[in-house]
Formats: sequence, C-alpha cells, structure tokens
Amino acid sequence: MSRRITTGEVGGAIGGINITNTTVTAADNLDITFDPSGTGIFRIIGDAQINDQGDLRFADADSSNYVAVQAPATIATNYTITWPNAAPTASTLVLAASDTAGTLTWQTPKSFTYSVQATSFSAVAFGGYFVNTTSGVITATLPGSPALGDSIRFFDVAKTFDTNTFTVGRNGLLIQGDAADMTVTSESAAFELVYSGSTFGWRIFSI
Repeated sequence: MSRRITTGEVGGAIGGINITNTTVTAADNLDITFDPSGTGIFRIIGDAQINDQGDLRFADADSSNYVAVQAPATIATNYTITWPNAAPTASTLVLAASDTAGTLTWQTPKSFTYSVQATSFSAVAFGGYFVNTTSGVITATLPGSPALGDSIRFFDVAKTFDTNTFTVGRNGLLIQGDAADMTVTSESAAFELVYSGSTFGWRIFSI
C-alpha cells in the first residue's frame, strides 16, 4: 500500500506520512510515491544519497520486477563513478575504467587472436602463436612500445623446439629482468609473457 501527496503544503501527519522540517517519513512498510504525471520529470538539484546500503531500483515495463544498484557493505573512502559522455559506437565495446579516478569509457575488450607461424614474425599484444619450427629456427620479435599488461602467448605446436630453437627477441626491452633475448629449447613448451613496465620488462605469466 502507498500514499500519494499531490498538491499543497503538508504539516503534521496525513495518511501515515509525516513531514517535519526537511524529513519525510512514512509508517512502517508504506511506500512514498512522487508522481509528476504525464511527461513531467522528478528532478533532484544537487546530490542524493541512499543510506544503509539501500537499493536504487529500476523497474521493468509492468513494475513487477526490478534491477537494483547497491553500494558495497563497507568502503575505505568515498569515490565517484563517472559515465561516458556518449553511447558506444559499436555493439562489441565494453565499459572499462580509463583512469584511477573512476572515469568509465567504452573500450574494445582485450581478447587473444591466434595464428600458426612457421617463419620468423613480429608478435603483437594479445596475439596467440602456434609456432612450428619443423623447418628451422624461428624468432618472434616482441612489440617495441607495449602497454602495461599487454600479453602474448606462444606454443610449440609441432613439438620441435628441442630440435630447432625458438627465440623471443626482446626488441630493446627486458625479458624476465634481463637485457637478453629468450631462447626456448623445451619440447612442447607453452608460455605467456606479460609486460610489467620498463623496470622489469616482459615476465613469464604461466608455463
């Protein structure tokens, strides 16, 4: 059951609703409905706060169910999430933080693209490479200007790294903290390199 205030000023109690100074309260388990009617908009000037981990609910077409947004149980400090200033330009984009201040932008999700390589090649971020050294040694040259968190995967698809060496060229950056190319001679080797920044360079994430 709900109570609706449509016009006029209210002082004291009306139908289970009480307005005292700047506080509006209702009897237990009663809803309070603000209905601007027609094309009217209920506007809030300034900030609005929902206390005690309450929900902000968006009801469906017949208001029988809803989607709720809720704050975490505890936070160390206040923060703000800022939405993008435009709709996405493609259906495949996802929301992601563009900085540490909580600004969201539409971004292309990072996913690996796989290919088979039988000759030396230049590796790119989020490339997955099935390397076939059956015909001879192969060198994969890492990107020259990677971003923090860029990852690359390599696989000994033909189980021949022990016969013909696979080399990962560092392209001026460190690998495992060393200023040297990586040589791989283990049969069936499979590993992923993740860029940690210029101090330590590319690091082995998994083997």
